[in-house]
Amino acid sequence: MNKSRKLLALAASTVTAGVLLAGCSAGGGDDASGEVTLDVFRCTGCMPFDWQIEEFEAANPTITIQVQEVPFGEFYDRTAVLATSANPPDVYVADQPTIPNLATDGVIAPLTDDLDAEYVDDMTDGAKAGLTWDGELYSPGPADGTFALYYNKAKLDAAGIAYPSTSLDEAWTWDEALAAMVTCQESNADTYGLAPTQFGDGAPGPEYLTGMFLRSPGDPTAAEGSSEYNTYYAVSADGTSVEGYLNTDEAIAGAQLYQDIFQEYKVSPTTGVPNSFLDGGSCFEVSTSTNIATLTNAEVDFEWGVTPFPYINTPITPNGSLALALGAKTDSREEAVAFITFIATPEMQQKALEETGYLPVLKSLYASEELLQTPEAKVFTDELTEWAQPRPLTAGYLSYNSIVTAAMRDIALGADPADRLNDAVDELEPLLQ
Repeated sequence: MNKSRKLLALAASTVTAGVLLAGCSAGGGDDASGEVTLDVFRCTGCMPFDWQIEEFEAANPTITIQVQEVPFGEFYDRTAVLATSANPPDVYVADQPTIPNLATDGVIAPLTDDLDAEYVDDMTDGAKAGLTWDGELYSPGPADGTFALYYNKAKLDAAGIAYPSTSLDEAWTWDEALAAMVTCQESNADTYGLAPTQFGDGAPGPEYLTGMFLRSPGDPTAAEGSSEYNTYYAVSADGTSVEGYLNTDEAIAGAQLYQDIFQEYKVSPTTGVPNSFLDGGSCFEVSTSTNIATLTNAEVDFEWGVTPFPYINTPITPNGSLALALGAKTDSREEAVAFITFIATPEMQQKALEETGYLPVLKSLYASEELLQTPEAKVFTDELTEWAQPRPLTAGYLSYNSIVTAAMRDIALGADPADRLNDAVDELEPLLQ
């Protein structure tokens, strides 16, 4: 795929912030001059980006944005410290799956009554579900993401494998995907069938990815409370239990398939190999939409394509990205809401897509933007529209993520799937309850 950087150019469109706000506008202030300083906490390199802040300040000259930031590795711990400080932030950048935790602990405040109904209706179902807790919407996004399967066309050609489809209706099952990975690896010297995970620290196990192996064997259309239904959602509706959700027969079978990638089929190593796909050393790679820009800008010497993420029983991909949330203790609520909604305008979502490759949360942009209509990008937006589910909604997600990641890493290395998932459930139950 010899696309130029121009791939990231967007069709011009201008939509004002008014579509987001329901009876809220910038202005006023906390002092006699009418000037307000908003304290915004973010991770290094994360949104809101400096150029977004500059545009907001230019449009709102009485509001100054003061940024605190830390590396992502320190992000969660620092959020907890700031939340209990004497002067907590007015606006938090929050990792989407931690919204229930931050809401439950009173760190962030709901925005249900501050967002225009038209904007909320335009959000994907997955985005709304992931940003909602206990019936309240806590953020307008403004970015979303998921992953799909990239493939090296030259290596598939050498193996005689037909290119997989970009259509969700023709997505591979994992049995089909593994057969292709085995054949491709056997047909290409010094090549992995599947690149080592790029999520987490490069080792297998990250819940963002492996949760799909545990949930795809389930069925959201099955009777509520059934094993198939519980498997798909992975945690109880109130987020307090994983017994009978994370360790069902279906989830155990999914964990066994995940182990087989490494132990039976041996198409992927259990140690990280940086840039394996980018350097032409792998047939396939699981990655996010931002990899489109990475491969394009790197001008790799092979053609590549994208196909939907394989499934076991029910197609499912995770959604979620960084989100902007209102500090519950802010003294400048009106101005903070104005800032959050400004960053989430369709215009800002378009520009963020152009600059970073982060996908918008708005379905209308999926249908209108030039970039998002390329076959490769459309795989991701189709998944977000049709398949995506937020990671398990629980106020204990950080514990859930840590414990499930450790369990799935052990399973990849050869641990018994049933024993290891049962151990994870035993460890999680008291923490969630």
